[in-house]
Amino acid sequence: MSGRYRNTRYWNLYVLDGQLPWPDFPTTDVVPDFDPASDMSMSFLQRHISDCDANHPGCRVAASSVPTRLIQLVGGNTFRIVESANHLVDPVPYVALSYCWGADQALKLKEDNKTQLQQGLPITTLPIVFHDTITVAKKLGIQYLWIDSLCILQDSDSDWRKESKRMAQVYSGAYITIAAASSATTTESFLNPGPRDYGVYTDAKPKRIPIKDSSGNLVTELLALPENVTSRHYKNPNIRHADPLTKRGWTLQEKLLSTRMISFGLAELEWVCASESACECRTDEENESVHSPRSKQELLGYWYDRLAEYCGRNLTFPKDKLPALAGLARVVGDKLGSKYLAGIWEDDLLGGLTWYVNLDDDPSFSWKFGPLPGFPRDYRAPSWSWASINGRVEITDTE
Repeated sequence: MSGRYRNTRYWNLYVLDGQLPWPDFPTTDVVPDFDPASDMSMSFLQRHISDCDANHPGCRVAASSVPTRLIQLVGGNTFRIVESANHLVDPVPYVALSYCWGADQALKLKEDNKTQLQQGLPITTLPIVFHDTITVAKKLGIQYLWIDSLCILQDSDSDWRKESKRMAQVYSGAYITIAAASSATTTESFLNPGPRDYGVYTDAKPKRIPIKDSSGNLVTELLALPENVTSRHYKNPNIRHADPLTKRGWTLQEKLLSTRMISFGLAELEWVCASESACECRTDEENESVHSPRSKQELLGYWYDRLAEYCGRNLTFPKDKLPALAGLARVVGDKLGSKYLAGIWEDDLLGGLTWYVNLDDDPSFSWKFGPLPGFPRDYRAPSWSWASINGRVEITDTE
């Protein structure tokens, strides 16, 4: 390419829906503007919630139970932890959070601060990711939230074991799950992320071009969007995998179990519910929700695909290999009607036992020096299970 065209940028022109002065002119109802806290971003979220409430009966949460504990927003600037059994007469809508812990949390629920947290603290004592989540919850009119570090006793093994078994109910039962996908730690805001390398034109905000008639009256506004924004996944299908949240093991089932989720990513917002998936650049996406209808064979394929993705993610504690997927396994098992055997389905033993490690794709394995780093020090699963090793696994297609 000659120097004359090397830095050429291409723009697509749109008008907002409802402001169309010319037939056959492309319209858009949402503008990806790289600002998660903008009115347009909130409009994207609220529009999909309203559509889901009105038109997706399969996404409606049955108000049968709530988590053991919830965070209640009190007044404008205070929160407190409430025991649901003692505080709530009927189930209430709540927002669940999926996020990366990063470093250890400065404020988390323990036996010695439980009373203080039940009495209430200023929202300003919370890390920025929690503060952002509360901001979104308020915009949605939701008074209650569930965040693991504040709703599970962090110094009680028995409470952790009990609550970790309820992950399927917690995320499936949430009014909506917020995924802080772009934040690597709780100290990184997902609503005001600051400058980041999105792999796209980070300075390319939508341009507003006023269109006036001969008398100078405003007729409409054209929106000029960078071509790479309106076809982002087509140009770079791996862009979403840059989000820190996609690298954590526990967060996969949090996404798949959620009846509906809004993900605040590095590049754009993504909406997922049991009926549809959508993103700001309007690229068609596979619906990954476990609640979407599938045949038994399709569900097995879904499980194995998710399993391969899960095994490529990181766990802070290797002993969590099976627990971090247990909620998803419980829902899949109910749908399959099959017994779960350390990560393998009894009704598909042949398929489940044909897992293998692709050493070319997994640098964590080495066959040259001493014990294999892929094998954990402590026992956590029988050797015939994929959960017995560290690293990414694949399932051989037995059809």
